[in-house]
Amino acid sequence: MSFPSLGPANEIFSISLLLIAGFAGGKLANILKLPAITGNIVAGILIGPFGFHLLSYQAVTVGLKPIMSFALAFVAFSIATHIDMKEVKETNGRAFITGVSDVLVSSAAVTFVLYFFTRSLILSLLLGVISGATAPATILAVIRETRSKGPMTDLLLPHVAINNLACVALFGFVFAGLKGTMAGRASLASALTHTALLYSFISILIGLGTGIALKVLFPRFEHETSILPLMLVSLLLVSGLSTFLHVSPLLSAMALGFLIHNLIQQKEAVDKAFFSLEPVIYTAFFTLAGTHLQLSLLPAVGTVGVLYILSRFAGKWLGTFLSGWACGTPAIFRNIAGLTLLPQAGIALGLIVLIQEEACCARFSPTVTAIVVAAVTVHEIIGPILAKITLKIAGEAGKDLRPVMGFLLPEGVFLNLEFNNKWEAIHQLVAHLSSIYHLSSDQKQEFLDSVIERENSLTTGIGHGLAIPHGVLEGSGPIMGVMGISKSGVDFDSLDGGKAHIILLTAVHRDQLASHLEVLMKISRMFSQEGLFQKLLSAPSKEKVYEILYNEE
Repeated sequence: MSFPSLGPANEIFSISLLLIAGFAGGKLANILKLPAITGNIVAGILIGPFGFHLLSYQAVTVGLKPIMSFALAFVAFSIATHIDMKEVKETNGRAFITGVSDVLVSSAAVTFVLYFFTRSLILSLLLGVISGATAPATILAVIRETRSKGPMTDLLLPHVAINNLACVALFGFVFAGLKGTMAGRASLASALTHTALLYSFISILIGLGTGIALKVLFPRFEHETSILPLMLVSLLLVSGLSTFLHVSPLLSAMALGFLIHNLIQQKEAVDKAFFSLEPVIYTAFFTLAGTHLQLSLLPAVGTVGVLYILSRFAGKWLGTFLSGWACGTPAIFRNIAGLTLLPQAGIALGLIVLIQEEACCARFSPTVTAIVVAAVTVHEIIGPILAKITLKIAGEAGKDLRPVMGFLLPEGVFLNLEFNNKWEAIHQLVAHLSSIYHLSSDQKQEFLDSVIERENSLTTGIGHGLAIPHGVLEGSGPIMGVMGISKSGVDFDSLDGGKAHIILLTAVHRDQLASHLEVLMKISRMFSQEGLFQKLLSAPSKEKVYEILYNEE
């Protein structure tokens, strides 16, 4: 099956097929205990022009090109939001040092090894500067899929962000210099100091200018529903304008993400707005990247391709280890973080497209494309698996857990509570919540009074062993909550006359009253699951309670 021509209807169908295949591949990979990204990429290979040809070459390279362009901008933006200047200062610039060193050492290693073998400086330089890039979306997706958090993860995200920024900047400098040299317009040094600097400056200026405009506009769009459209338009603007001016849309998107995260107060609202979009965009991105991969190229690249893969791996590990040792990163990071940096996809493929579009690079383009695409195929299949294993070895997988039901954190679970009556239960849980969320004494008293007033007006013991007391706090802020579990139970004046064994106490800021209704609906749906109640009562630890709730949700 193939598409004989590409009209609008076929393009829309191509997107739907891309997402269906990507989601199916991701689910199958999860069943096989593999990263979902690996499943996305394999699905893309199968449906692409080099697989079963369900998507034609024209569909992938022309019809779906805007999807790839926007996804690349989204990925660049997302990864730049992990460059927090406060954290960089707190770590004495370690992420900056390791990220830049990673790019420089791996690029130098590939260039040196390939030049020694091919004796072609231009070919070696092109492959060298492309080799420095680590796929940020792959790393970010693996970290989120494994819910990893810890010393290595905390450094890994800004490291990859700096890595991509440095790689794009290095490629821009070298590529501009090579273009000028090969076209006979200027020397390599002149091209680097003039053309490359100018293009990089314009790219960054587009991103920063758009970010400054957003800083002015954000106060006028206070409602959260306005944030997502505003940010989507901004990303489309920087990507489209950069492409129109023939500068780097990746640098522009990174500059925008960096400014949003470090200078705009509404950065948390931006993160929240994009959170629901990420699975769809990443699935489309990795599946589409897979459609570009041609497995038949693997035998053809021969020794040069093998040397590219091996020297890149050695450079990644060595650069991270040496710079990590020099600037005093945690031992776990400098020893094994380099093993997580193999993934290479979107940015590398994007840089290949730039080379293919330059007539002066026509002599080198087929070789560069064959080697990098073959290497990307290997890296994107093996890389996510190795990254997942490495995060588990580091003991950081499963440590970053989002709030269950929108408010409950692991530390919010209180086991084996014993009370004489429901008022004692409420006092204990209010004290527990106040301690976790660092409420002031005035806020604590305000909240306690509100809970008691609500309980006096109408019992929150809804029956079936569950009680949901709640109170209101003035001002704005997230919904907060804790869970108390009592095997003996307490009389909560429940509607069915039974004792309450599970008590969910929530604190709601006045501006979140509408959201609290949604939370109560989530609680109702979750606790209607058969067997959940007994699982929670028999759980041996609060970590097990949280795991049960997390999996149920």
